[in-house]
Amino acid sequence: MCRFLESPPPSPPIKDGGGVNNNGGGVNTNAAEEKFTPPPSLMGGVGGGIFRSVMVASAVAVAAVFFSGAAFAEGGLYGVGRPAGEADIRAWDIDVRWDGEGLPPGGGTVAEGEIVYEAKCASCHGDFGQGEGRWPAIAGGFDSLTHQGGSQRPEKTFGSYWPFAPTLFDYIRRAMPYTAPQSLSDGETYALVAYILYLNDLVGEDFTADAETVAAVRMPNRENFFDDPRPDVRNSACMTNCLDAGQLRLIESITGVTPEQESRGGDGESDDAKPAAETVAAPAPASYAVCGVCHASGVADAPLLSDTAEWQKRLDASGGVGALTQAVIQGKGAMPPKGGAANLSDEEIEKLVRYMLQTAKIAVE
Repeated sequence: MCRFLESPPPSPPIKDGGGVNNNGGGVNTNAAEEKFTPPPSLMGGVGGGIFRSVMVASAVAVAAVFFSGAAFAEGGLYGVGRPAGEADIRAWDIDVRWDGEGLPPGGGTVAEGEIVYEAKCASCHGDFGQGEGRWPAIAGGFDSLTHQGGSQRPEKTFGSYWPFAPTLFDYIRRAMPYTAPQSLSDGETYALVAYILYLNDLVGEDFTADAETVAAVRMPNRENFFDDPRPDVRNSACMTNCLDAGQLRLIESITGVTPEQESRGGDGESDDAKPAAETVAAPAPASYAVCGVCHASGVADAPLLSDTAEWQKRLDASGGVGALTQAVIQGKGAMPPKGGAANLSDEEIEKLVRYMLQTAKIAVE
């Protein structure tokens, strides 16, 4: 936790373009040699006064907790809480810095990473990192960052765009797999880092990723990252010439939260009430979370739960609930088999399909 208050480590040399270009990939062609200063968001360094103040205040608060352990042991001022132990702090202190500080002990090989990747990553990112459907590619894209659009678009992957290899470990451990973030062990994460670097031709097949070797990898696009010199711009509250409420348009709403009877009032009936869908017990939150990742936001062309017309269209096109369930089980378009939740049974998948149809106000048999 105190890592944020330390002095910055020696900075690697990097080219600084002195400005921000618009080529979509952060590439500077007329860059002068300067010393790289990692952004305040990474280091809490230059320009990070507010961040440092907050961290100092947090450190003081943490110190107060540690030095008042006796008071907590006796019930404390309010009779609640306890001192934060080493295990408590270790569970939260998982950040990995750009220079490798924070990388844990252990390691993983390219061969081990291939096994983990095929089991937990390939359904979305493709067998060789090329991406499936609308899921992002994580390999390739070299020399594409200067493309301006059309058929030649910049392709940002770990190999073509990512600036520092240690933060690849940090990102994977925090956010992947998509349906079960923070479920990978440190060894599995190291192995995936090794395999992804290998897919991008940045290491050999005998490479072993660990704290030392990952920090030593120099990413191809590293020198094209620099501090953004533009000042912060903040919106101010509208005080005059504001939009009329009648001009505002609701583009999304969350459904399936408030019970139907409560939302309608009275006995739950209304003049324009639609036919009631089959009553299906709501699935466990853990299982619905797999579907909600996409269907609550519309990512990857997933129909929103509020889009009755789109759900009816897909139900009709598939030929019924059973056929729609089989499409989910087998995977379709950008959706991997079972939505990426291979641990769910076919019966659980059907239950989820029926639940989403019911939420979308679709009557099912």
